[in-house]
Amino acid sequence: MASDRKTQLQALLADFPEDPFIKYGIAMEDVSAEHLVSGLASFEKLISEHPDYVPAYLQAGQVAARLENSGLAREIYTKGIVVAKKAKDFKASGEMEQFMDALD
Repeated sequence: MASDRKTQLQALLADFPEDPFIKYGIAMEDVSAEHLVSGLASFEKLISEHPDYVPAYLQAGQVAARLENSGLAREIYTKGIVVAKKAKDFKASGEMEQFMDALD
């Protein structure tokens, strides 16, 4: 089922190649399937292409933490907090601050 969703999202991306939400969905499908390395790579690409897309930072940080790369997670969260505050998304910035505080 998950691969069907990913296939559908990839087809949508072909029609809307600049849509960050579709790219986010594809990355989330990878993470849901426990393909953490490819999911993280997809989030990092999304962030580089759409640096103001706040949800990508939150999820990328979580995936980096799951991969036990707390340094990378901290770096992602730090950038994401700045972007979220700039966008006045204080809920997301607060969540990222909490996740960052929980890193070892």
